[in-house]
Amino acid sequence: MLISGNYKVLNFSQARERLSDSEEVSGLCCLRHDVDYCLESALSMAQLEEKCGISSSYFFLVDSDHYNVLSVHSRDIISNIAQLGHEICLHFDISNYDKLDHSKIISFHVSCLELASQKKVSNISYHCPGVIGLNNLSLADQYEGLYNTYSEKFNSYFNYASDSLCKFKDIDILKKINARNLKNIHLLIHPIWWCESALTRDQKIHDNFERKIKYFTSEYNNILVEYGVDKI
Repeated sequence: MLISGNYKVLNFSQARERLSDSEEVSGLCCLRHDVDYCLESALSMAQLEEKCGISSSYFFLVDSDHYNVLSVHSRDIISNIAQLGHEICLHFDISNYDKLDHSKIISFHVSCLELASQKKVSNISYHCPGVIGLNNLSLADQYEGLYNTYSEKFNSYFNYASDSLCKFKDIDILKKINARNLKNIHLLIHPIWWCESALTRDQKIHDNFERKIKYFTSEYNNILVEYGVDKI
């Protein structure tokens, strides 16, 4: 739809650079993904985008309860996404670090992501900004040395739309994109909502954790075989 609507799809850095070239831009779609739950869904979307000739931005949580960016399995996926031509960026839950030194924490998170992806990390997006409140976040172009997706200047030129919790607040956003009624678009898509076969949002979450159970069960069984231990 974006391509057929004659929008130029760019990752966040590319879109930001276009603004620096000239503030009078139109027909751009900045496409980004916040990876909250599932690396496998992110990889599926990255592969689909690569086939469409699209480079987008993938933002990962270093302190996620759902995946570990430094595990071998996760590093393989993140580096694969980078090798497909996509941008690796930091997703950051600022509410986890109240009254702590954000500079040191973000620097550590960036180093972890750069180790996992073998790519430089230059951009940041905030986790659950609607819950935290953007007034409590930096709206400057940069935050702790990273370019900020919620930059007030950047989003003054882009119409922001997000599928948070598998639902667009602007229910007509797809019609507007198809009709090319928007000058520029800042589109946030969470891969888990679109790369799972289940029909409902809750089923998609359930399927994601079922897959994790199967993965860890397989790992556990491999260890039992390796050490010659019988199942209990």
